[in-house]
Amino acid sequence: MIVALRRYTTVRAFARHLQVVDPQTQIPPSHIFPPQRRPRPFIYSDEQIADLLKSMLDLHPGSFRGPTYHYFFGLLASTGLRFSEAARLLREDADLEAGMLTIRETKFGKTRIVPLHPSTTLALRRYASIRDDQTGKQILLYRRPWQGRDPCQPTLLLYPLDTPGGTEAAG
Repeated sequence: MIVALRRYTTVRAFARHLQVVDPQTQIPPSHIFPPQRRPRPFIYSDEQIADLLKSMLDLHPGSFRGPTYHYFFGLLASTGLRFSEAARLLREDADLEAGMLTIRETKFGKTRIVPLHPSTTLALRRYASIRDDQTGKQILLYRRPWQGRDPCQPTLLLYPLDTPGGTEAAG
């Protein structure tokens, strides 16, 4: 239904342009398909978020994947960042002394500053410390070089939960 609506909308737009050149062109009516409504978002309760974050710690015993997901999704829940914004964070984007994150390359290519709650700042400090001890490097996140930014810049490689691979440390 959505594909048909998009195609129909494209045909209508083309017909409007064509009508300028050929006045005989008929423009299809606009109300053939009902308006599309976005699905209502599911709002997680504080309890559900806490349960989800707790379960992430037990995901992969002995690996760093569980703690990585725990802190990553905790950051999303506490700040309201988009997934892509949080995945692009570099160590220098987190000012843990001031409790601020610098979010670069946002949805419309802008940069913004996000203040952190003191508990979020404390959690990020804890994660950074664990991460540094685990990898021997001062990194916050790791991403493959072809995903943007400087390939020599260490960051965190996050796979979707249903993808094998886990978290890899920068080389």
